[in-house]
Amino acid sequence: HFYRTRIELLHLKALTQSLFPGIQKLDKAGLKKLDEIIASINHADAENAALYDHFGLKEKKPVEHDMVAVEYVVCDKIEKEFPDLVEFIHLPFTSEDVNNLAYNEMISDAFNKSWLPAFFSLTDNLALLSEKYASTPSIGLTHAQSASPTTFGKRFAYFLHNAMESISPLENLVLDAKMSGAVGNNNAVMASCPNFDFPKYAKEFVESMG
Repeated sequence: HFYRTRIELLHLKALTQSLFPGIQKLDKAGLKKLDEIIASINHADAENAALYDHFGLKEKKPVEHDMVAVEYVVCDKIEKEFPDLVEFIHLPFTSEDVNNLAYNEMISDAFNKSWLPAFFSLTDNLALLSEKYASTPSIGLTHAQSASPTTFGKRFAYFLHNAMESISPLENLVLDAKMSGAVGNNNAVMASCPNFDFPKYAKEFVESMG
């Protein structure tokens, strides 16, 4: 819900800078204010989405729809500053447009902010140990049996090398994402806004997220 809320607001911001018909165009001050709202997203917002979804909140009954619940949270966050934008929330998104982008952001943040620092902490330690024990003798192993002598440092360096080899392909990994309506044809937006170049907008928005 945290990431879905973020995606919805980023999309709304992009929409205000597009040629989408009828939407309020934001000036620099408006964009700055919207950026502040986006930066303020927190886990309380995610909790509110869960409440809207299953238990109800602020006199609203449970909606039993995760994306509608997120739309309510987005509305709560912008209705005071940007009441004219409320009707454009989630337009012309579909749930899966939001979901696939949100999951990609979750994967990216988990990898870059959590897993990768832990991984490099491990490899740093392996590098230190390989130096520290570079001359400390150890019995080598082959076929799970004692073999020619080696050093503890070399064995640590061996694990370090394997770890770095395993991660190097990830440098060029790019996550796939889509923003193309319910069945991939942009049907609703093509019918309602035939002069809006939605494929171009969608491509630019998805690629702006990396």
